[in-house]
Order: sequence, then structure tokens, then C-alpha cells
Amino acid sequence: MNWKYGENLDQKDIAQIEDAFGVSLPQECVNLFSANNKAKPYKSNFVTENSSERVIDYLVDLKESKNISNRIKKPNFVPLASDPFGNYVALKFDSQRNIKSIIFWDHETDSEAYICDTIEEFILKLY
Repeated sequence: MNWKYGENLDQKDIAQIEDAFGVSLPQECVNLFSANNKAKPYKSNFVTENSSERVIDYLVDLKESKNISNRIKKPNFVPLASDPFGNYVALKFDSQRNIKSIIFWDHETDSEAYICDTIEEFILKLY
């Protein structure tokens, strides 16, 4: 997958994010953001379980993910990407802090839609 305008994220930043959320980010997430923090994908469309098409504009600045999560009052997920309309793709975790899935959160309805289980699957869904 090709990305443009990405920035590097170092292990110290990753560790701070994991500490802030109390989770261990999947290695595929660490790999993606290490080289593509804030990047824009060349392929940006995807579908969820209940929509025909969604789009991501860019990956969030992972260093700001905790602030985003607090601002939108969604403490149980790590925002990964944003669309042009203020919605997020996020890693959702359970009460034991285990990553459950990747979801799409719609800010207008405060609803979540399942996308897939892993970052790798999500990247493969982009078209």
C-alpha cells in the first residue's frame, strides 16, 4: 500500500500512546504508523458491515489519538484515521483492554460499524 505525506513515529511515541490507552498496539499498527503517521492513502475507499462505501482522508497523528478519543468521549477506542466529515476509523478494545476489532464511528449518529478484525485486513479492504 502506498501512502503520501507520512511522517515517522518512533518507539518512544508508540510507548506513550500505549501507556495513555493502557493497551498494547498490534505490531501491524506499530509498523504502519512508524513510517506513515498522518499519511494520506492512495486508495481511500472501503465498506463497513452496513454501508456501501466510506472514505478515509488521512491517518490521524497517532500522538493526538488520546486527545481525539477524550474530545469525542470514546475512551474505548484508539482513533486511526479520519474521513473528511469528522468520522473516525478506530481500534476498539474491550474492558480488559484487548483489541477487539476495527470500527467506523459516525459522529452524527454516535454509531459504530464493524469493518474488520485487523489492520492488515483493513488495508486490504481499501480500494
